[in-house]
Amino acid sequence: MNKKIVLPILSLFFLATFSNFAQNPIAWNFSIEDAGNGEIDIVAKATVDQGWYMYDTDIPDGGPNPTMIEFDNISGGELVGEFKASDKKAVVKFDEIFQMEIGSFTNSVTFKQRIKVTDKANFAVIGNVRAQACNDATCTPPLPVDFEFGANSLPSTVTVAGTTEASTTTASGTIDNAAIAENSTDATNLSLTEADTVAATASNLQPVNSDILWTPVISELQALSDGDDLADASLID
Repeated sequence: MNKKIVLPILSLFFLATFSNFAQNPIAWNFSIEDAGNGEIDIVAKATVDQGWYMYDTDIPDGGPNPTMIEFDNISGGELVGEFKASDKKAVVKFDEIFQMEIGSFTNSVTFKQRIKVTDKANFAVIGNVRAQACNDATCTPPLPVDFEFGANSLPSTVTVAGTTEASTTTASGTIDNAAIAENSTDATNLSLTEADTVAATASNLQPVNSDILWTPVISELQALSDGDDLADASLID
């Protein structure tokens, strides 16, 4: 066959094939849901064109490419469990091409990947999903479809694990500090009371006149001086 005829035919074939792949029969929509207990779900909803189907996430070895999720970066979180369909089960049937039982989905299906949030302020995930779609004549390659979420994408209801415990600890600490402050206040009041008592006692003491203290002694001396011998006298009776 003339090369001038073959080349245009091949070009049209590859162009048609590329156009078929470029028009991905699977449309994806990504979102985040609060799963409770400090965890969230990355939700990937796939809508499949009429006449096409996509494969399950669990495919036996030697089979077609399974639907899968990949993460390029996870910050402020860690994966929990596996990426799998959440709203329906795959229809399992024998595949003539691969000679095995394979699960697939038509119309639409929702997949979820759970993540435990460890740092809400710095949370970020970047990744993609890959799925192979087929019809009775051809299959698309599992090209990646990207998604990305940051801290501002998290639902406001998400609570990071450990926050409640920290709050309780803080509250306990506040109570302890209050008790310490109260004890300190009591000790201060007690010290002030003792000081006031001492001051009051001191204020009630009157200065003593030295003449009064010596008056009995002088009287005794005068009485003795009237006797004959002061040397034999005693100040003590």
